[in-house]
Amino acid sequence: MVMKIYCEKCKKVFEAEKPEEGNQVSCTFCKEKVDFPESPTSPGAVIGDFLIEKEISKGGMGEVYLARQLSLDRPVALKVLQAKFLNDKEYVESFFREARAAGRISHPNVVQAYAVGEENGIFYFAMEYIRGKTMKEILKQEKTIEFRKAAKIIREVASALECAWRDEKLVHQDIKPDNIMLDANGFAKLADLGLARVAGINDKEACEGDEVLGTPQYISPEQLTGIPTDVRSDIYSLGATFYQFVTGRFPYVADSAEEIAKMHVAGNLQPPKEVNPELPDELNTIIMKMMARNIEDRYQTPATLIKALDLYLQNSVHAGAGAVPQLKFRLPGAGQNAGAPRTPFGGGAAKTPFAAAGARTPFAARGPAAAMPKANPPKPAVPSAVPKAVPPKAVTPVVAPKVAAPVAAPKPAPSVAAESSGKVTDVKKLDDKEVKKNNEKKSDDDALALKVVPKAEKPAAPPVETPEESGKGKKKEKKKKEKEDGERNIGKTVMMAIGTLIMLLITLGCLGGAFYFLAAGNKLPSAIQPYGDKLVAMIQGKENKLPTLNLPSDPGQRKPDDKTAGPVDLSKTPKPAEGQKPEEQPKPKIETRREYLAAIDKLMERIRSNPDDRVGFLEESDRFFRQFPNFQTPEEETALRPFLNAFHRVDEVARVAPARAAAHAEFTTALGKRHAAAEAAERELAEKQERERQQREQAEAERKRLAEEKAKRDAEAKAVAAKRLAEVMPKLRPLFGKVANSFLVAARTGNTIGFNRDLSELRMFPFVPGESAEEMRILNQLNTFGSDLPNELKNLRAFVERLGKITPDNDSFSIEMPNRDLLTITGVKPDSITAVDGLGKQVPFDLSDSRVRTIFIQRLERRLKLQKPGFYLDMMTGNFTPETEREAADHAFWKTYYKPFMTAYFFDRLTAADAAAKTALEKRYGKLPEFQAALEAMK
Repeated sequence: MVMKIYCEKCKKVFEAEKPEEGNQVSCTFCKEKVDFPESPTSPGAVIGDFLIEKEISKGGMGEVYLARQLSLDRPVALKVLQAKFLNDKEYVESFFREARAAGRISHPNVVQAYAVGEENGIFYFAMEYIRGKTMKEILKQEKTIEFRKAAKIIREVASALECAWRDEKLVHQDIKPDNIMLDANGFAKLADLGLARVAGINDKEACEGDEVLGTPQYISPEQLTGIPTDVRSDIYSLGATFYQFVTGRFPYVADSAEEIAKMHVAGNLQPPKEVNPELPDELNTIIMKMMARNIEDRYQTPATLIKALDLYLQNSVHAGAGAVPQLKFRLPGAGQNAGAPRTPFGGGAAKTPFAAAGARTPFAARGPAAAMPKANPPKPAVPSAVPKAVPPKAVTPVVAPKVAAPVAAPKPAPSVAAESSGKVTDVKKLDDKEVKKNNEKKSDDDALALKVVPKAEKPAAPPVETPEESGKGKKKEKKKKEKEDGERNIGKTVMMAIGTLIMLLITLGCLGGAFYFLAAGNKLPSAIQPYGDKLVAMIQGKENKLPTLNLPSDPGQRKPDDKTAGPVDLSKTPKPAEGQKPEEQPKPKIETRREYLAAIDKLMERIRSNPDDRVGFLEESDRFFRQFPNFQTPEEETALRPFLNAFHRVDEVARVAPARAAAHAEFTTALGKRHAAAEAAERELAEKQERERQQREQAEAERKRLAEEKAKRDAEAKAVAAKRLAEVMPKLRPLFGKVANSFLVAARTGNTIGFNRDLSELRMFPFVPGESAEEMRILNQLNTFGSDLPNELKNLRAFVERLGKITPDNDSFSIEMPNRDLLTITGVKPDSITAVDGLGKQVPFDLSDSRVRTIFIQRLERRLKLQKPGFYLDMMTGNFTPETEREAADHAFWKTYYKPFMTAYFFDRLTAADAAAKTALEKRYGKLPEFQAALEAMK
């Protein structure tokens, strides 16, 4: 068996045959040993452009593997179809057609289809690999999904369905939590869209077979009744998924899939709000509309569903059902309950997710410390003629006006003594200036505060104040407020001064440190740079203890002719009187050094008189520079300039130019060595590559030669085997056909005489095979038929006898047909099935209808407790379909020998049939591959 394998060393794909010994093969490119995969889908095998890495899951259609696309180096999910689908030509064609349609869909909520293809009989479908979990896994952990999150997921899936329907008219037909994934960022992804169905193509076939009832908890009624489906069926299934998200249970619950299907068709759905009372009414309405029994009563497109979900998401809150999120804040000066806000609609305090249990509103606090100021009712106008003893009229409390900006914190409530004395403090209304002033003072917490006006309590007959009393109270309150503002401003000023002082000290410290380190490194500007011993003293911290230097720029020093040692103590110098300028000290005069000028003249005379003695001139110049590092007077500077010009020219010729030439020669030599080494390495690499190329060509030529020799030997062996088979098969094929035909006759009638005779004749056939694979296959078939068919006959005969016991009085059962008719099965024979309607009238019962066959098989499983009876039912009745071959895989013998058995059976039937019988057989079984193989064998 030749397989494609990936070599990790050279990163190339090569083909190899399974080794006769061991499990490793050599890479044809780099000769590295590579493990030979156990199967074409094992890790390390390559299918198309995809390297299998590991198996992820198994499903009804095939296995899903984590693979890597080699050309783009990206992970993919690779679905490989099961072998039982490969012989269904129409299924494979629809598989390719629908996968390509899905590949044309590009949507962020759809698992992207990458590629579809076939290689060596393996059909694969590559799609985007999602790092995340399915909603089925999430539901298993969380039981229910938070309402907003669930609505968001359903909205994203609906957006994917809208794109698939609008662009390609694709219907998913299998919406369920297992096909919805959440990636690492929390975005929903709809999977298996590439295995969906294109609306209007093969609608009848899409409704047939067991796949219709694959996920009965989410299936739409029209999928069960055979009505053509469209995107509204997906909306129904998405609604069933939504129902499970918010309630934690399926929409319909029963003991069997059949009963659940009936519930979907009946449409008596319990509203999800009855299951979960916390569910918002809007979502309850949306789910009920999505799962309407009549397809016309649902959302007609996913776009209308998306609008409904968007409206809910925009108007709902994030804190869950019925909760209104509030900002928790505390007003300065208020009590411990001052941060609990009230609802903006009046009434009691709002329950927030941030407040502690049992928290009260700020207006329900007790005690003077926690009390908020109460809104005073407006004072009624009191005429001067009315005595004060007359009580005022009851007036409804005035609600404070709304203020856009945050207001200042309320003052503490009056004491109990003040209230008992009958004096009530007025709440001062804020004008625009006060609001602006308060805005400037508020902290961040005040900025978050909402303007909340407490519900005023009705006072009990407050006393009437005279205008004079009211005016005095207002003046007193104004003075108190001004005093508080003044104290607050003084505090702010003091804090600003302290902060400024601290910043100034930090700045001076940084400047001092910088000056110190720059001075130590001699990097200060010349205008402020210390010099000589003064710099050393400053760095060592001993500047005041050093003797005064005899330099003209050092103030306070003695004159050069002063023999007194030690510095002048400037601290003892009498200070000038206030307002009088200090006496200026005379600066010492620096004289030109005659030895300095003489040394320069000597050097200049030497270079003029002996210009070739450059070395001696440079050595003498070096001694001069060591003796006189700097000039001190303008006269010395003037004499130094021509000397420096001469020195630079001589130094360039005698020392700098030779050193430069030597460095250049050294660099050139090193560069030449590097170039030579690089060229040698390139030559060695080229020679190595050439040797490797020649080795590859030789290996490839050897491989081709061996392959040609093997092909030649195989062709010769195949020709010899074909010649032997051409002589044997015309005699052996009829024997196989007789055994197959008599097997089914014996199973249906119970008469095994003909079967035993034909089987004995087959066993006695003298067949001596060669070494070819085809001859060995026929030998194995011959031996297995002779040994295993008797046991299979007993199994099939037992099944026929069990169904034969069904009578009107024993084991009869009812069955609901696709058209909703209820029939009773009263007898099952190999050639007929007896069914009566509700009136006792016998009606035809046709198992060739795949939907009827599926329902009948389910009833046999449930009522007669038969395990997977579909295959034996088809063998008994002769109702052979592609489904029969798929169900044969559940039986060890038939999994391998169903095809050769049926080919032999059809060969025998065609051999004995006349023209009319052949036409009838071809009409009934003509699409089966086994029937086509029998026709080919008769040519």
